[in-house]
Amino acid sequence: MSHYVPSQVFASITTQGKQQKQVSNETVLDKMQSQSYQGREIVNKDRMIQVTAVGEVSLPPDRCRVTVKVHSQKDNVQDVKNSIQRRLDYILQTFQNHNIKETDIQVHKNIRRAESMYVMTTEVIVVFLDFNKCQMACNLLVEKLDESVSVGMPEFYHAGTTLETLRQQASLLAVHNAKQKAQEMAKFVHQAVGRPVSIQEEESKEWEGQIEGISEIETNPTIQQRISQATVTVSCRIILKDKTDIMSPNMTNITVIEDAVFGNDSLITTNWTAMSLGCLSWKQPNHVLFQVANAIFFIGLMCPQIKHGGLVLHGSFVLSFLLLSIWAWVILCAPDYFSWNFAFLIINMIQTFMILYNIKPIKFDENMERLYQTVFQSMNVSRKLFKKLIDQNYCLQSTLYEGDAYAVQGITKTDRLGLLVSGSMKVYSQQNLLHNIEEMEFIDSPEFESSVTGEEKFQVSVYAASTCHYIYWPRQSLEYLLMKEPFLATVLNTIMGRDITNKLYALNHRANKENDAGGLNSNGTKGGNHVGQVGDLRRILAQLSNTVTSTRQQPVTVRDLSGKCLVEEQEDSDGW
Repeated sequence: MSHYVPSQVFASITTQGKQQKQVSNETVLDKMQSQSYQGREIVNKDRMIQVTAVGEVSLPPDRCRVTVKVHSQKDNVQDVKNSIQRRLDYILQTFQNHNIKETDIQVHKNIRRAESMYVMTTEVIVVFLDFNKCQMACNLLVEKLDESVSVGMPEFYHAGTTLETLRQQASLLAVHNAKQKAQEMAKFVHQAVGRPVSIQEEESKEWEGQIEGISEIETNPTIQQRISQATVTVSCRIILKDKTDIMSPNMTNITVIEDAVFGNDSLITTNWTAMSLGCLSWKQPNHVLFQVANAIFFIGLMCPQIKHGGLVLHGSFVLSFLLLSIWAWVILCAPDYFSWNFAFLIINMIQTFMILYNIKPIKFDENMERLYQTVFQSMNVSRKLFKKLIDQNYCLQSTLYEGDAYAVQGITKTDRLGLLVSGSMKVYSQQNLLHNIEEMEFIDSPEFESSVTGEEKFQVSVYAASTCHYIYWPRQSLEYLLMKEPFLATVLNTIMGRDITNKLYALNHRANKENDAGGLNSNGTKGGNHVGQVGDLRRILAQLSNTVTSTRQQPVTVRDLSGKCLVEEQEDSDGW
């Protein structure tokens, strides 16, 4: 091993417009003058670092081989065969009990004549992958069988593929050590290691045992000593040449001449001049993965603000960061680059999945789809908001058959709001038909709008004229939902106002038809008793129907009564 020699560093610093200061050391001047300073340009081939490194790996044996010999001598050939076969069967059964494959067992038989006797010798060669099983099987045979069976000591060795892998590991370890050593040396002189110029394998050695060139020979070595003697060590020595780049370009025309001799005789010689601004030399373009990734970045950032622009943006980021992660892991071999790009990849994947979840189409059943398209879609209610409106936490569905009552006059409370999805209903007041309720119309919007607490009673009766499917919202659940969704509250107020107006026009049309058939008293005595009361809108409309049916004298339009009722309702309502 070579002794340690300290590093010798010589430097000269000059400024613009001044001559270089004379250095008294003639050796330094000779070295500085031998370098090329023409134009103060840097020659890339001069900025190189050469190191020598060794990679050494050891591996104990992974297999062992045991030979069992069975010997017998008889005066009859059949007797000697039977004697050998009994012992051989026991030996093979013992190995099978220890999970030894048949392919790892070899049996060789030999018979010869010695004078008047027959001598037979059988060898059983067994290969073990587990050393503990080897010891247990051998110990059992020694205990159970007689002296005619001899169990040899195990022979340890390596498989052929194992040695080849060991040699590759030694070479790669040597390259890794050389690269790390070059980085540390270049960093010390403010440089960075670039791409390798050449890698040369200088020496490769293999030996068995713990120390190279020394074989421990023992008369009766133990099992552990045999394993130690069979341990193979592979050593590989390489020479690595790398390009170097300047790490700090803000220095002013610094020229450094270095001779650094280390313990393994590695030499670094550097000559460079750094300028205050700009790059002194340009590298070759990066790998195609890097270029494609940045091109996808560019395309993603150029995406306009369209309906699914966010999805295109994050999707392109996912693909870009995936390519950059592969580039950093396979090509650049930089763990920090890979870690950051992979983290950005995960974040953008989560964002992409969230956008996909939010834009997935929301579908309803046939009746709810028809309700949405007929009533709510024209009011710019999104499918997501409509899904919340008809959620089972707020909305319930029910079915009425022909003749079933939705509400009974004077009994049913006005604590809900119903909407007829399919079928038709009829509204009666004291057995007088007021109007019909068709599909996609609110059933009890006047009662719901005029009610304050929900404890008031219906002043009309509502019956199913056919099989009806409807949905309804309990008052408390609906009010809670509308407090959280102000836009939905505005939409429902608008739809209910339009529905109440349509019902008023329907009653007005009915009143005009009845007016054509007969007159109405100008005093309106039957209707006058209820007009001044605050309550249900449809109660006033029902009273109009009763008045038209009973008196038929003086024509009175529904506009007078409905207008007064709406004014009273506006004064007493809680301000929907």
